[in-house]
Order: sequence, then C-alpha cells, then structure tokens
Amino acid sequence: MVSVFIIFVPLILLFETVIAKPEDGGNQAPSSVDIYEKLKSKDYYTQIACLQYIVKHCDKIDGSKCVFDLMQIYKTGKNTKICLLVINVLEKMKNRTAIQVLQNQYYTQSNPVLQNAIWVALQKVKS
Repeated sequence: MVSVFIIFVPLILLFETVIAKPEDGGNQAPSSVDIYEKLKSKDYYTQIACLQYIVKHCDKIDGSKCVFDLMQIYKTGKNTKICLLVINVLEKMKNRTAIQVLQNQYYTQSNPVLQNAIWVALQKVKS
C-alpha cells in the first residue's frame, strides 16, 4: 500500500504542474502597442520575435510607423535570416513606402538570395 502511495503522489504532482496555467500568462507575444518600441531593440532575438509577430498580425500594425525601423534592421542585419524576415514583413504590409523601399533595394542588393526574395515579394505585391 505504501509503494502505491509513493508512485501515485509524484504522478499527481507531475500532472498538476503540467496542466496548471501560470498566473502571469507566461511568455506572451508583444502587443501591437509594444511592437513599435521593441522593434527598435538591438537584441537579435527580440527583433526576430517582433518581425514574426508583424508577419502574423500585419493587419493590426500601422506600416507607416515602422517602415523606417524595419529598413534600419535590414541595413544593419548581419545575417540573411533577419533580412529575409524584413522582406517578408514589408511584403505583407503592402504599404506604398515599403514597396518603394523594396524596389530600391532590388537594384542595390548584392546578395543573390536577398535579391531573389525581393523580386518574389514585389511580384506578390503586384498581383
């Protein structure tokens, strides 16, 4: 009987901790109000999280407020992944300024992967 008790108590405690919800809400996605400030962060992972949030919720984001911050991230992006995310965000926004920025970057981009991504984004926006 004691051995059954020893087995079931840890299982019940494990079950309670797995399905219990944290009271603070855990890691929440940034709200659209926070996104403009967090986008200016120099932290790579914060920028990635903000860009992914904008891709998912582009209809809730005012593109005119963050186009220049996005271009700053694009110009200072040290790797292709973050630049591709910025291109994707600019495409999803369908903001006139964002499209002009993409057109300008298409002709000046030396990286063929990024140039191809810009071309695809421009084709999607035109259709």
